[in-house]
Amino acid sequence: MTPSRTVAAVSGRAICLYLCAEKAHGTSPELVTGLVDAYDVEQFLTGREVAFLLDEAALLAQQQRFADGIHACETLLWAIGRLDDLPAATVESDFGEVARPLLTSGSWQDVAAGAELRPGRELAPVLEAALAALPAPVARGRVDALRWLSDSDKRGWDAVTAEP
Repeated sequence: MTPSRTVAAVSGRAICLYLCAEKAHGTSPELVTGLVDAYDVEQFLTGREVAFLLDEAALLAQQQRFADGIHACETLLWAIGRLDDLPAATVESDFGEVARPLLTSGSWQDVAAGAELRPGRELAPVLEAALAALPAPVARGRVDALRWLSDSDKRGWDAVTAEP
């Protein structure tokens, strides 16, 4: 498994996943939209994410899928060294712990600054453990994140991940 994304792309994607999870957990759309602007991540949002962020009456299934994006966010932040450890693929992500490296940053550039992608030899066992733990939501998020991270065709998030 070889990462095919830049640290910048991973940083932007992680922030987008976090912001969608925030909205799914009840943060006001206006605040989330303001954070999209503040973090300067418009370029990293997918079409589905934009639709979700603008939809004031998102379906419960959509909300749950986007809330579960926090697990992919956690995996990507770990992959660039912004989180030191990942819990087991069956342990729910700690929202506050995942948010910590983002809340101390002012933009995706701050998150990316000085970060380095972990080598494939560190990523592969995480993917194997996540695949073994499917269909747990944490595992699904990890699989999505690692497949996107290593997609040699560099397809968009929506093309690589499961439907919300």
